[in-house]
Amino acid sequence: MPNYVFSAGRVKFLNPGSMLLWHGGAHQQDLEDQLRQLNITREEGKAYLDSSRKREDAFFKRIGVDPAITTYGQTAVHIDHSKNTAGYDYNIEDMAKFGITHVTEKGGSWRWRELHPECRWLIVRIEVRSP
Repeated sequence: MPNYVFSAGRVKFLNPGSMLLWHGGAHQQDLEDQLRQLNITREEGKAYLDSSRKREDAFFKRIGVDPAITTYGQTAVHIDHSKNTAGYDYNIEDMAKFGITHVTEKGGSWRWRELHPECRWLIVRIEVRSP
């Protein structure tokens, strides 16, 4: 999950075929519903989410990354959310808009979509208009 490990790296490496999938975080909108489906009480769910969100906010503040990178793809109004996908990704320039910097393309340019065409439909490329 790039949310934490990739985001926190001082230098991040992407091989040409590396897939980098984002699919939500502690602030995503449907977490309350997901917890209810697991028969977790409203009070337990609220306590869990409050704690998770507080830790995630502190983490992203510490590393200087906008936590919206984890949920932007789920909430961006210019994205077709009716497609059944596994998640989303950003190009290197758009990741930088959230504070993800020092990304190194190792072994050639990062072009996983070209190298894995069978997976492109699973992962939506997000164009960041304003984080």
